[in-house]
Parts: sequence; structure tokens; C-alpha cells
Amino acid sequence: MQTAKGLAFDPATNTLSLHGISPVTLFFADRPKRVAGNMKTSAFVPFWSQGKDSFLKDPPNADVSLIEGDAMHEVVVVLRDPVLEGDTLRYTINKIAA
Repeated sequence: MQTAKGLAFDPATNTLSLHGISPVTLFFADRPKRVAGNMKTSAFVPFWSQGKDSFLKDPPNADVSLIEGDAMHEVVVVLRDPVLEGDTLRYTINKIAA
């Protein structure tokens, strides 16, 4: 799980930018074994492409939730190609559900 102070989406490039990203990423996995924990977001990005079952080979799905006033908006996406620059984390995304 990653939290940020704000986000922006560029439909021309399918880029989701998380601004003011938390320095800590919460993770969990059920393959090849069940694990959960947290790690520095700066360590998470390079970890993306490590191992035979990496996110590079099998990109994860994510629920992107945005609270706007009293309304919550959600969309499920596939995350690809993370780039961390300062406190902004960018992903290329593909929308899979609204």
C-alpha cells in the first residue's frame, strides 16, 4: 500500500503520478509464500524487477482511491514501470475496472 498527499493522471501517456508519496510502502504477497511487512519506498522501486516472479514480469493490480469532499472514487489499474523522483512516484497504468 502506498499513500500520497496528491495524485495526477496524464491520459496522453497513461501516467499516474503520486505526489508527496510516503517514504514507507506496506507490502503483502501470497506467492511463493505469504509475507507482509514494510520497506522504504526508495527500496521498493528497484525491488520491482528482482526475482523470477517479479512485478516486471507479472505487474500487480492496484486499487487507486481518491477522496474528494464526501465522495470516494476508486479505479482498479495495472501498475508498470515505477519511477521515483524525490517525493513523486510515477507509474504507467492500464485501467482494468471502474
